[in-house]
Amino acid sequence: LPKPMADIACRPFLFRLMDHLAGFGFYRFVLSAGYRADLIRQRVSELSDRLEIRLVAETNPLGTGGALRNACGGLSEDTVLVLNGDSFCRMDYRKLLAFHIRRRASVTLAVVKAQSADRNDVGLLQRRRDGTIVQFDEKTRSKGRWINAGVYVFNTGIIRSFPRKTPLSLEKDVFPYLVGRGLFGYVAPGPLIDIGTPERYAGAYRVLPRLM
Repeated sequence: LPKPMADIACRPFLFRLMDHLAGFGFYRFVLSAGYRADLIRQRVSELSDRLEIRLVAETNPLGTGGALRNACGGLSEDTVLVLNGDSFCRMDYRKLLAFHIRRRASVTLAVVKAQSADRNDVGLLQRRRDGTIVQFDEKTRSKGRWINAGVYVFNTGIIRSFPRKTPLSLEKDVFPYLVGRGLFGYVAPGPLIDIGTPERYAGAYRVLPRLM
């Protein structure tokens, strides 16, 4: 299965994530899918009676940035909320959006406090007291105090500036370039939970139904 369709207590993780977001007032979703996109398209039709959902399939791998550019073509909104499809971070999304607007940010990343300075499988970053991100290191050993939670608010003009149909990484190409250009970090309470490995999936299976 595609990771977002893995069951959490008899319901696909993606459905739980979208249900959670709907509780904050979100009802329009654009899904970027690669592996087994047709399966995801078929299953999310179950939610179409109450949510507006559009799925954009990748014909070739475009990376996180290229996929975002591909998915957001044609959007008229000035601001979009972007999430990974295989992780969940507890937060109040209304406060995240308010922070983004108050700071007049180009892009705001939700961040959580790093639990281990040695972890090298996440994006670590450093931020000032006002939220300005001053350093971004994707999946390297770093002294960063904060972890990228995989939840972002983008001004859509930034996304439209990405080259079309070109592989691009948000974490390696976009965010380091935006340091000093309106990149901010919003501290979320967490926890940050992902289902990217069998061990983490097993842990998420036990914990997520209580959080989402």
